[in-house]
Amino acid sequence: MFLIAQPAPPDVTLTPAVDIRERFERRIDKDFNRSVNDNRSDLYSRGRFIINVKYGPNVTGQLQFRYAHDYIFTAARSYSDERSDIDHAYLAIKQGDGLITVGRQEVVKGAGKLLGTAEFTQISKCYDGVRFTNKSGTALPASFRSTAR
Repeated sequence: MFLIAQPAPPDVTLTPAVDIRERFERRIDKDFNRSVNDNRSDLYSRGRFIINVKYGPNVTGQLQFRYAHDYIFTAARSYSDERSDIDHAYLAIKQGDGLITVGRQEVVKGAGKLLGTAEFTQISKCYDGVRFTNKSGTALPASFRSTAR
């Protein structure tokens, strides 16, 4: 009988996290025109449910589900709006001095003015695609697709 020694597979580490945010906004006169009744209050709720993945020294990833809800109160009527989506679903693979990220991810280019995350909003923009990053910069293919609705 022969036994062939195989190296042990890398450990897989799963780290769950939960982020819950509540915010209340009150706008009394947003256009400074008293003849227009634009008083409005919003109660924003957001929950992010995250699983971070680490596989060996070179592979990381994240799966993030986000639920956002807005209660809107106006003088005319009150209503609500909600949205949920998978915001992040990516793997990042370290290759030499570079990093290849595949899947749904946030992308910030430059100062974030043209292409950024808008983190103060309830639902941030994420993109589906492949990205390569190293010390020289970031390569983004033209096929990136935004998940913003």
